[in-house]
Order: sequence, then C-alpha cells, then structure tokens
Amino acid sequence: MPEDDAPTPVLPSNRLAREKMKEFSGTGTIGMDPLPELRKVWASKTSSELYEDVLQGLRAIPNTTWRTGAVKILRSPEASYCLVMQLGLTCKGHQEPMLAVKTWTHAWLTSLILAYLNSLAAEAGFQTPLSGTSLRVTKNHEAHWHQHDDNTGLQYMTTLGDFAGGETFIVEEEGQEVMELKQAVEGLGLAGQKIRGQRKDARRRIITFHGRKLHCTCPFLDTDERYAITLFSCSNKGLERTSTLTLALLNELGFVSSEPAGQRPALRPQLQKAVAKAASGFKVNGGENYRAREC
Repeated sequence: MPEDDAPTPVLPSNRLAREKMKEFSGTGTIGMDPLPELRKVWASKTSSELYEDVLQGLRAIPNTTWRTGAVKILRSPEASYCLVMQLGLTCKGHQEPMLAVKTWTHAWLTSLILAYLNSLAAEAGFQTPLSGTSLRVTKNHEAHWHQHDDNTGLQYMTTLGDFAGGETFIVEEEGQEVMELKQAVEGLGLAGQKIRGQRKDARRRIITFHGRKLHCTCPFLDTDERYAITLFSCSNKGLERTSTLTLALLNELGFVSSEPAGQRPALRPQLQKAVAKAASGFKVNGGENYRAREC
C-alpha cells in the first residue's frame, strides 16, 4: 500500500491508554530502561535469580497502584476491590484493543516477568517462547470462582512469595481431589456441596489450564505474601481487531501472539524502527508523525 494512502489507525477509546498511545506516537518512547542490555543480563541468570528480581519488582509497587474495583470476575460478591494489575494487551467489549495502561509505567517489569516465565517453562520442557498477549498479576488475592470466556488457549501461571496454601483449584468432573463450597456459586453448586477437580501448586513452577474451566484460589493466611502471575491470550476476535502498531509494541516487550505470521502487512520500515527504539527505551526524534499511518 502506498504510504500516502495508508489508513489512520483508530486510537484506543480508554482515555488514559489513548493518551499514552498519543505520547508514544509523538516521541516513540514508553519510558523504560534500554531492554537489549537488560535482556542480556536476564538471559545469563537462572530462574531462581530471576524469581528474586521479579519479586523485588512486585514488592516495590505500592498498593495504591494495585488496588482496583474494575476486575469483578475475580472478586467474591462481598468484596469491593482487589489488588490486581493487567499488563500487555487488554480487550474490552467492542473497544479498540490496546496496551493496558499500567504496561506503560511498568514496561521493564513486564519484559522481566516474561523472561522469568520463559525461563521456568524451558526448565520444565515447555516449548518456548510461551504464547500469550497479556499478563494478569495479583497480590495477596484469593480469587473467587470464575472462568475467562473471552480468553483462548492455555493459561500459564506461577506464584511467588512466602505463603502456605494458595494453590489453584480447577473444576474437572473426573478430578481426584474434592473441594467443599463455602457458599453457593451460580452454575456450580450450593454451600456445602463437594466439587471434584484438581489442585495445582504453582510455586516456582509453571502450571497450565484452560481459562474457560471454573477455577479459584485455595485459602491462604491474610498475613502471607502471595503474588500470582498468569500469562494468557486474548480471543482471536480481539487479536483481529488489534492494530498492527499495538501488536508490534507487544512483540517488542516479549509477548508472542498466536496470530499466524504474515497475516498482516508489515509496518513501514521507519515505523518498525521507531517501535524497536521505543521498546528499548530510546526516544525517537524527527518530524515524522508516527501516529498517522501503520502500513
């Protein structure tokens, strides 16, 4: 497609994310330290060393950043908020898929988490890099029974911190373990009913399950410290609506989408160079209006 005839991408409808995309379009930076050098360091580390790096990064984030009342699917009916962050791609209804707002302020941590997950996965014999467009990170949160109908494929999960319990229980009709419901759960059973499934411990390891299966967090003490990280893929419909520019930024951060290679026209070389510089922490100079065109 000739450059002069290239379409103008639709900016995300979320105000904060839209402003961040405008900022990137004008400056070509998402405000992180140079990633190439960081990735060299991460590649030389063991998963145990990366574990400590990720844990330190998560601990440095104040609760005011974690706290949200928006993620209702993870909360019990009586809870008004939880400590959750989403990083990477977010797809909400018919809105333009976009980078979650906190990705822009925690970009280096996003890439570090992906490096850690892939290190764990490689040690366990998984094919790497793991496929996923988004990260959900929770702090000290006992997730209520829920399922993710809008996700596709497997979810990859690990946990960090000092805690007892806190496994993930996944409903399976032929499961060998049993959990008693504390209260009635719509579509699952009444209080006191016993549910069959599988209890998986994700401490310092990758566990996998399909997000469309009902699952919850097993109890752990309020005084414990527990972080849970889940890598997942937005629906194929969401990916189809995601701009090429946003996908390029995701790739530079270390996400790997399930979209077949070559399905989209390539970014113009100048814009691809800007994306690479941005994800490496360098400011892009010059008069080019990167917001104007994708192809």
